[in-house]
Amino acid sequence: MIKEYKYIEELFEKIKKEIDEPVTLYVIGGAVLLYQELKPATKDTDIIVETRKEFLAIQKALTKIGFKPQIPGKEYERMNLNQIYKKDDAQIDLFEKEVCKKFSLTNGMKQRAKQIHNYKISK
Repeated sequence: MIKEYKYIEELFEKIKKEIDEPVTLYVIGGAVLLYQELKPATKDTDIIVETRKEFLAIQKALTKIGFKPQIPGKEYERMNLNQIYKKDDAQIDLFEKEVCKKFSLTNGMKQRAKQIHNYKISK
């Protein structure tokens, strides 16, 4: 369980160090509620990206920082979950463009999104 948003910020710092190109990722679900202090904890960090290129860049970065891919079980079948990554007690659910076969990243959603961090890549 993640009880402080600070952990997620540290995770993004580690991801940033392993990415060679610009990536825009959106955090959805419990991690957002944790950030807004509307929830005391979350079991995972749900990340959605728009393109296959960004998806692959995040996958590569997560692997480099020690996360291991997991095959989504039957309980995740309805979610159209692209990949689960685990490291110790941390879990990342990674989606490309669509979540749960009902929720897609739209232009309107991107415009309404609040930018929390802008990690510049300098390699």
